[in-house]
Amino acid sequence: MKKILFILLCFPMIGFSQNQVNCSLFGVTVYMIDNSNMLINIGVYNGNTTGVGYPYVAYTIDRLGDTIQTGNINLFGIGSLDTSWYQYQIDTSSFNQLNPFYPLSIYFFYSNGFSDTCILSYHPSCDSIFIDFNQIDTSSSPNSIDVDIQTLGIHQNGNFGYGGFVLLNSVGDTVAYEDISIAGNVFGVMQYSNENRILSLFQNLQLPFNGYLHLVTGWFA
Repeated sequence: MKKILFILLCFPMIGFSQNQVNCSLFGVTVYMIDNSNMLINIGVYNGNTTGVGYPYVAYTIDRLGDTIQTGNINLFGIGSLDTSWYQYQIDTSSFNQLNPFYPLSIYFFYSNGFSDTCILSYHPSCDSIFIDFNQIDTSSSPNSIDVDIQTLGIHQNGNFGYGGFVLLNSVGDTVAYEDISIAGNVFGVMQYSNENRILSLFQNLQLPFNGYLHLVTGWFA
C-alpha cells in the first residue's frame, strides 16, 4: 500500500476583520499644508481594535464647501491603533491655500468586507496664543487694527516661522493683514512672548464684526 504524504504549506497572511468599525474612533492627527510644493499631508489615527483595508482620503471640503483635495487608494490597509499617512496635491482650482476655512470635513474611505466612508472633522487649535484687541486707528492710511498677543508653548518647533496675521470676514474675503512695510516683527511668533501687531485694513468694518483671524506660517517669507 502506498502512503501519500500530504505537506501543508503555511503562508503568513494579513487579514482584516469584518468586525464593526466605529467612525468616532478615527481621528485626524495632522493636516499639514505645504504651500511651496502644493501638497497636503494627512495623518489619520485608527483607534479601532480591527484594521481596515484600502484606506484613502477621497476628498476634503472646507466650511465654505470648497474642495481642497481629492485622492485615490494608495495603501493596502492599516492596522488597529496605528496612524496612516496620505499625501495629495492641493486642488488650486477652488482653494486658496493660504486661507482654509475650518472646520474641515475629511471623507475617509475604507473597505472592511464592504466599502464605507467616515466623515472626520478637523479644526486646528491656537489655544496657546492669546489676542487682545486694542483699537482701530482711523487716522492712518490705510486704517489699521492694533492688537497685543501673548503666547505660551506653541507648535512642535516652538514658533511660527515668519508668521503673520490675516483677518477674514465670514464669507472669506480678506479684510486686513500685516503689511511687511510696517510690521514690527517679520521673523515669526515665538513661544512665551508678548508683542504688539498692526494689521492694515483694506475693507470697511461694520460693527459688530464676525470673522476669522488666521496666523499664517511663512507670511513674511
